[in-house]
Amino acid sequence: MKNRYGTRQLSNNKLTSNRYGVSLLLTLITFIIFPFSTSAQGNEYFVLNETYNSIFYNRTISTWGNSSAVTEKYIEMRVMDDTVVGGQKYYALTKSMFGPLAGGPTGYYRMGEDNKLYLLGGAGDQLFLDLSDTSQTTFYGFTTHASGALQISRRQSIPGQELEFSFGYTPYYDRVKLYFQKGKGFTARDHYTPSALSSFTSTYSIREIFTVRGPGDTLRYTQNAPTQFLQRKLDRITDSSFLVQLVIRHPYSPFIAASLTQHIYTDKLWVDYRYFIPGDTSVTRTIEFTEPKDTLEVHIPVDSVYARRGYSLQYKFRAKTREPNSRSNSFPANGSWLAQSYKNPDTAFVMLPRQSSISYKKYRIRPGIDTVAAGLETLTITGDTMVSGKLYRQYYLGGQKYFVQYSITGAVARYFMYTGTGMVEVGLDSLQ
Repeated sequence: MKNRYGTRQLSNNKLTSNRYGVSLLLTLITFIIFPFSTSAQGNEYFVLNETYNSIFYNRTISTWGNSSAVTEKYIEMRVMDDTVVGGQKYYALTKSMFGPLAGGPTGYYRMGEDNKLYLLGGAGDQLFLDLSDTSQTTFYGFTTHASGALQISRRQSIPGQELEFSFGYTPYYDRVKLYFQKGKGFTARDHYTPSALSSFTSTYSIREIFTVRGPGDTLRYTQNAPTQFLQRKLDRITDSSFLVQLVIRHPYSPFIAASLTQHIYTDKLWVDYRYFIPGDTSVTRTIEFTEPKDTLEVHIPVDSVYARRGYSLQYKFRAKTREPNSRSNSFPANGSWLAQSYKNPDTAFVMLPRQSSISYKKYRIRPGIDTVAAGLETLTITGDTMVSGKLYRQYYLGGQKYFVQYSITGAVARYFMYTGTGMVEVGLDSLQ
């Protein structure tokens, strides 16, 4: 294991940070500490009650021979249950990192008035960690993974700021280190398993903490960032439904929630849309997605009444991350709207020459504000063709070739694509 004060870094594709939270997202860190409450179950180094909620970044390296594998994820650890024994309240955590194996039996813990962390055993209190003093010492404590007491060492890893507790257990000579920072609480965990042929190193570093210590006394620590809107592809399969293909990301990915199942850290996504013409704006309508996928298709209904009257469809996105310390943002970020102007190229279909090329405004993007480059879509009509005894008009639109059937009586045009084995209908044109 590399030196604690050395170059060991915890990183993923979105975030690079050491254990103390120094990162490229430093400007996003919010750290609020209210006056210490003596009624809370804890001290300056750890507070434990029913409001405790935290998120850790985990990086695991497994090595065997000349091969190795690295996994990275974000894990939620929060209070999921409590029990009262002998007049004392104990709390169970969804993902206990206190024992030798993170993710094993969680146990029930309480912080005593003597500033010691106790594990509930068969006979009641069993000392786990002594946070009442900062001196360097060795004592015996109990964990959920060992039948007897383990020898635990305590020292100040950062003088006056951080306590380090270390212990080992057999049969694999595992070493575990737990770190508690003054004013934050439990902030990091190291687990190292050496052997002759392989090794296992797993580190956990704090990203989020939320605890209500008492009335008007709340502890917050956050490195949370807003959801990122990475890609937006516009397409219209039918004129009754405008399709937006959206890609979103959050740095906390993959995220293992308190239920120990994988979730998306973006909790909510909203699509607001309305119709606009100079001098008039419709009521804003909203589509909501709960725990949206990183890649999703958004179908925005097209109101033909507004479209026929020349209104443009305006829309924007809003997103909110999970708790604790939720963050919200929108796209476009400046509060403006994206716009889709409808100009139907088939209004006078029978009057168009069979060999022609026209341009119409499909959607409007403002240079320098939005990231999708667009302008005028060109519809190219290359003539008519017979396929399997049926007459189709050939369209080239947005880089795709379509075969269109049109009824002079006013019925909607039907759009097909040829797959090599036959025609597949892909949409309708409802605004003739």
